[in-house]
Amino acid sequence: MRTISFYELNKIKRLQVEIFEIEDDDYVDRRKTTSKYNAIERILSKYNDEEKQELRDNIRWQMEECYKKLQELGWTITTKGGNAIIGLHQDN
Repeated sequence: MRTISFYELNKIKRLQVEIFEIEDDDYVDRRKTTSKYNAIERILSKYNDEEKQELRDNIRWQMEECYKKLQELGWTITTKGGNAIIGLHQDN
């Protein structure tokens, strides 16, 4: 079963926002962006190559509810402790 924690998901999104903000400056500090990209890769290091690519393709800081897309692809979103989150913001 493919799982990712909500904590990791949000951490990746936050790092993506920070990268965007750094790259938006007139003078980009590549050391800062490189460290952020490396942090994302450290989070993704526990997944195989196929899973990493799927996560890279579907986790976007612009997407408010990217977890729904991941759930459609068969991912289980868990809390930091490892409990599955059931019924995330389901519309009634």
